[in-house]
Amino acid sequence: MKTNILKYCLTNVVILFALLFVACAQANAPGVGVPNGEPDQDATGEHVLSAVRFSKDISVSPSFAANTERYDIVIGASVAKIELVEILPVCARSDDGYTVVLTHRGGGATSTKSAANRALTADLASGDSIKIFVLSRDSEIRKTYAFTVKNTEPVTEATTGALQAPTGFSLNAEDTKKGWVYFSWQDTNQNEKGILLESKIKNGSADFAELRKIEAANVTWTALEGVSPGVYLYRIKAYNDSGTSAYSNTVEVTVHPYPQGEVTNLGLCANVTEAGASLPGHNLYWDAYAFPSYQGYDIEYGYAIYSAKWLRTESVIPELEFVSAGVRKASVNDTPQTRIGAQIAADSLSLAYMYTYQICLYYKYTISQADGSAKEIYYEGPRRDCGSSASK
Repeated sequence: MKTNILKYCLTNVVILFALLFVACAQANAPGVGVPNGEPDQDATGEHVLSAVRFSKDISVSPSFAANTERYDIVIGASVAKIELVEILPVCARSDDGYTVVLTHRGGGATSTKSAANRALTADLASGDSIKIFVLSRDSEIRKTYAFTVKNTEPVTEATTGALQAPTGFSLNAEDTKKGWVYFSWQDTNQNEKGILLESKIKNGSADFAELRKIEAANVTWTALEGVSPGVYLYRIKAYNDSGTSAYSNTVEVTVHPYPQGEVTNLGLCANVTEAGASLPGHNLYWDAYAFPSYQGYDIEYGYAIYSAKWLRTESVIPELEFVSAGVRKASVNDTPQTRIGAQIAADSLSLAYMYTYQICLYYKYTISQADGSAKEIYYEGPRRDCGSSASK
């Protein structure tokens, strides 16, 4: 589809711009975040960017010079390896896709590589520098981390001895939309090798089981993605070569229902010549989705429809703005995997425009909050393209 091709080209152009921007010595980074620290927030207080965690035996400290914002990576030998263990969005949004671009300058040469939702690694020596750009799905530079490397004497960390239980273990995300859960805690040891995260289903028959092993010392957060709806219990403990600490406090997390699938086999039939025709408007169709049921929730299931348009006389498809074109509620008469559809009325269309559509699943329901008030929840799944057509 032309829209997807255009977006793909625009994305690559912006990434190329980001790489050229990194190479410029006088580049002005649009805000530097603190590695290992709390996620940044936008003006609304929503977590929007990313957090970076480094592998064991490498420390990062701020070093602010005139007109410069950067962080120093202190390594314990003339050559060391740094691994970006986790680069994660700290908020689930409808546009939470992102691309990470890393540029490494060292030994008189510059190398660049990028990854989408992946870890990146770089071999560093004293005097090297790296910059990490985080590009949002809309191809804006949402974050820049700038680092320089200093050489110091090796620091030997103890990995034996008694351990204290981590404290302050808590859920740092108020919204578990799309199964994303973010935890933080206070580090209480200088001799741990890492953290063990355990979980269980609340009121389930199974006991706690190890969910994640974080093989890095002094880590104070972790994030989970794609957690299925349900009520869970989580706890953590530190570990080293001598054993493990006592457990932290237990945290209860409720992941509310959210669309975990997509609309499939979409299509568009343009059956209109003028308003009032026997089959007026645009007829959209797709396969009915097998919506699950969740105990304790009264959910309105359905399909959200979005449309965009552009003048037929335009030789190049412009940047499209999709707006709501209504919803098609799911019905008990919809048989999963059979064809269903919706119609866009002819009187809402113009022969001067081309139209394109996107469709996604939606869940709508109400939950009770701790203070007794009701909160409406509305979640949408990924949008899928449904074709393009003129109004005739």
